[in-house]
Amino acid sequence: MNTNIHKLNNILCDLCVLCGSKKGRQMETRRKAFTIVEILTVITIIALLVGILIPAITKVRMMVKEMQQKAQFNTITLAIGAFKNDFGYYPPSFSRDSRNEICCGSQRLAEAMFGQDLLGFHRKSTFNRDGWNDDHTEEWYPANLAPTTTAGKNNLAQRKPIYLENGTKYAFKLQDVAYQNNPGQLRGDLYLMCDEFVTKDVTITSPSGTTTRSRAGTPILYYRADTNSKVFDTGPVRDRIYNSDDNVWLLRLGRIDNGEPHTLVTNDGTAGQGGLYFYDEDYKIVDPKVTTVNMKRPYRPDSYLLISAGADGEYGTVDDITNFE
Repeated sequence: MNTNIHKLNNILCDLCVLCGSKKGRQMETRRKAFTIVEILTVITIIALLVGILIPAITKVRMMVKEMQQKAQFNTITLAIGAFKNDFGYYPPSFSRDSRNEICCGSQRLAEAMFGQDLLGFHRKSTFNRDGWNDDHTEEWYPANLAPTTTAGKNNLAQRKPIYLENGTKYAFKLQDVAYQNNPGQLRGDLYLMCDEFVTKDVTITSPSGTTTRSRAGTPILYYRADTNSKVFDTGPVRDRIYNSDDNVWLLRLGRIDNGEPHTLVTNDGTAGQGGLYFYDEDYKIVDPKVTTVNMKRPYRPDSYLLISAGADGEYGTVDDITNFE
């Protein structure tokens, strides 16, 4: 019976609407409009769904970035392996060159992969920051290199092909990615490789004066192991398996997006020095399976470490991505 009354009410409402009566219009409005309670309920449901979905989407994006970063490390690993096959050693990472000039492991790795000018590694290079030989009589990476001249042809003939195919998209000059474009005591026009976690817009100016915009991540840290050493966190740092100072000049520049200090530098007990936290058992470098008292060992003591600062752009935090684990 209630159903019949409801149908009759609808018919009366429709007749009133057809007749143009005020009551009919009011009845139609009441029938079609949402109440405040209904609107608030819908808004609440939408807000709850958004609150659930956004973190999930963010987490998925972060997982994708981490996978991309690990894939990038795998590619770099293959390229470093090819370099070792050609020269019999992994690229060095010392923080000073043969003339005691300041450099960093990240820039040395980039030279091995691309050459200092992205035209390939020169076979005779000894990784001096100025690109000259030890006697300062020959320049391996001249700024005025011309492939049409005899000197230019000879220079290019001694280059190795770029080891990291399509890797130059990750190569940026330090002066372009450093905070406020300040490379500190490092040579700013040398390249280094940046990770997949884009944190900064970069303006690049070509020799012709043309400017282009790109996006860069944080430089990848590179440390070569001293395979002759048996100690990890004791004695002079230069005699340890991994020398924490190999990238200390780069770490001192701070984060590329805001200049804030890195945990890898600040939590070491000595202001401004890279050191104790690098060797701390809480950091990822230490192999937890080695439980011998007073004897710690790092992962990969026979080769090298690659470290990405991760999504937060800060070295020494839990989201760092490495080439082990």
